[in-house]
Amino acid sequence: MRFLVIFLLIFTLFSDVFADDLVNYPNPFSSNSQTTKLRYTLTSDAEVNIKIFDLFGKLVFEKTINAGETYAKSGLNEYPWDGKNNNGEAVRSGGYICKLIIKYSSGTVVLKRKISVVN
Repeated sequence: MRFLVIFLLIFTLFSDVFADDLVNYPNPFSSNSQTTKLRYTLTSDAEVNIKIFDLFGKLVFEKTINAGETYAKSGLNEYPWDGKNNNGEAVRSGGYICKLIIKYSSGTVVLKRKISVVN
């Protein structure tokens, strides 16, 4: 029950947009042996900031990609996340929230996605 309450609290804090424009596959995946591809479409080149949080709201992974670089170009992009945290360690089994912050010259778009890790 406590887990459900914590999950609902975190979900509420991060519930701006859980968009169909951001998907990942496979989902679930194993951080010990697989990668999951974060798939999103950009309307033009834009800075992309990928943040992955555990269900307690702790940031476990962050990557910023400059506009025009691979994974930050206009059109379909697929960023491979290997399930590792910022220290290079495989994350534990559980639920995670991916927050994708896209900074266009005209404004910012935030997309979110639930990711499941099973090891």
